[in-house]
Amino acid sequence: MLSYATPLAAPAGDWARGLPLVELVATILVVFAVNALLEEFFYRRWLQTRWESLLGRWPAIVLVSLLWAVWHVAIQGGVRPDIDLATVIVSHAVTGLFLGYLWSRYRRMWPPLVIHGALNAMPTLLTL
Repeated sequence: MLSYATPLAAPAGDWARGLPLVELVATILVVFAVNALLEEFFYRRWLQTRWESLLGRWPAIVLVSLLWAVWHVAIQGGVRPDIDLATVIVSHAVTGLFLGYLWSRYRRMWPPLVIHGALNAMPTLLTL
């Protein structure tokens, strides 16, 4: 997202370039299963669905998106918590709003899973 495509982004590594195709595909699939699959089922299908029944559609989408974004500060943060929080809120909360809307509108897991998985795979694929 923004951290990958702006002038402030860190230079892409070339670690994926040296991987055999089987290892590259396996890495992408494991990252998909651990990140996209678990996060989407927890944040969208489980949490958002419950909060929608309590708070309504858009308050639930917004709150889950913010919570999902803050979770990413812990796993993607650097040395500046203020900058990390702002960056993650901008990139991940906006993405979370879109993923949350897709879940709320269609009640199908495959659209947010495919988009989340593609976004996670993008940095690896861009290094090839």
